Amino acid sequence: MKRLLVLVLFASATLAQSPATKTWANSTDWQEGAFSVSYTGACDSTNTFPYSATGGNTDAACRQRICIGRNDNGVIANLTWAGTWETLGVPPGSTVSTVQMTDIATKMHAWNVCNSATLGPYALYTSADALVATLWTGRSPTAIEGSFTAEGSQSAQSVGSLTASDASIKLVLSMTTTTGNNAAAACSATFDDLDISIVYSAASGAAKRRVIITWDFNRGRFRISN
Repeated sequence: MKRLLVLVLFASATLAQSPATKTWANSTDWQEGAFSVSYTGACDSTNTFPYSATGGNTDAACRQRICIGRNDNGVIANLTWAGTWETLGVPPGSTVSTVQMTDIATKMHAWNVCNSATLGPYALYTSADALVATLWTGRSPTAIEGSFTAEGSQSAQSVGSLTASDASIKLVLSMTTTTGNNAAAACSATFDDLDISIVYSAASGAAKRRVIITWDFNRGRFRISN
């Protein structure tokens, strides 16, 4: 899946900033360096949320969640990015006000005796794992899907007490699955093109700015524009 992200940013000319880009060059960076994975419960034979160079079938590079096994009920997998607003391109000394998920593409690509699957939510947490804001409530497909569903922009959310540019934050993408009474039961979904937007005030307080973060699983990187 190839995506083109067109940004319209608002700022005074005197505060103009150049786009900043951070790149993870390969699948190892995506799977181990950029994100951590944790679980509540376990699947019988597969309990993963790996980077995929092929995306399963013909999809481009992406993240996949795979659960295979009999009666694996309510298994939750969390894909977590941890850092600060500054890591995501907000200038030091700025004050962050809102964060917004502007897009994510998801697809259910395996459904074999899969009783249920919930893709999402996607949420902002403190470094101590306290929920601050839900950026996307998620969706619950009921069968295998032949194409991606693009969610589009969700409502902007307050960042609560995490307003400092150097605040430690976590962004967590979750998926919950329940398999049926069959050893070959499988639930598998693909996630791609995760974009978020952060609104902040520069240290001078002169104007509010926006930074856009695009996780590009096709190229194994994310781009920060501000």
